[in-house]
Amino acid sequence: MVGIRGQKIPKFDYNNPKKYLHDIDKYLTKKRCPNQNKLLEIERILEDKIQQWYESKNSTIRDYNRFKVAFLDKYYPTPSRLAFRDKWVNQKYNNNISFQEYFYTQQDQSKYIEPPMTVDEINCIIIKQMPQFIQNSFAASIDYNNTDQITTALIRLDLNRNIQTNKKRQETKNIRQINIIEDINHDIEQNDTLDQDNPEPEENHQQYQINTMNLLNNNYQNNFRDFIDELEDEINGPFHNDNDQSQLDHKNTCARIKVKINSRTLNA
Repeated sequence: MVGIRGQKIPKFDYNNPKKYLHDIDKYLTKKRCPNQNKLLEIERILEDKIQQWYESKNSTIRDYNRFKVAFLDKYYPTPSRLAFRDKWVNQKYNNNISFQEYFYTQQDQSKYIEPPMTVDEINCIIIKQMPQFIQNSFAASIDYNNTDQITTALIRLDLNRNIQTNKKRQETKNIRQINIIEDINHDIEQNDTLDQDNPEPEENHQQYQINTMNLLNNNYQNNFRDFIDELEDEINGPFHNDNDQSQLDHKNTCARIKVKINSRTLNA
């Protein structure tokens, strides 16, 4: 729902009635509504159930400030206020957000605590919700009445943590890369030794390099080379009978198979 001059009318939240009053304050301020007209505007924008309550209290509510007190007494009784305050006080920082962002979030929520807390109380409680090393670093050097000093210190801690996190991430990445290179070199050395002991035909050398760099399973590599060698034996082996067409066909078939295997492997 949109009010006059395009201002969005606040929507009542039973879970946080004080936030609703805060939103109404902002709404009236943006509308530049004079004090004497605020109750008239309130009557216009209240939702049905709240408007019924307001009409029943209309004779005792003479101004906007009295409306806010009566509203909180009705919709934000003491048990609800204590429950909200306890929930806020018992919050704990988690690593999903920065220290600075957590501090601002908790500060914003503290506006809805009733009765209001002092600045130093709010700041002190928020710092106690943070990791122990932050509490220790703030213990002797921070004025809890100085919110700017606290946020500046938290920004610095966030930057230091990001630097350390990136450093550890890079170190881990470097170690992983070194391990991979060592594994590759080890496999190359092993396969070079095998290749020197059992030299392959020149046409299989490219396939050997590809297999090595792709770190294929050693058993698979050996089986693959054995199969290629068997094809080579069939292709290059002597004829039992020079006039035997079936043997010639068999050799041609083996040659085609070898070419096809090499072609598919090189393009893989």
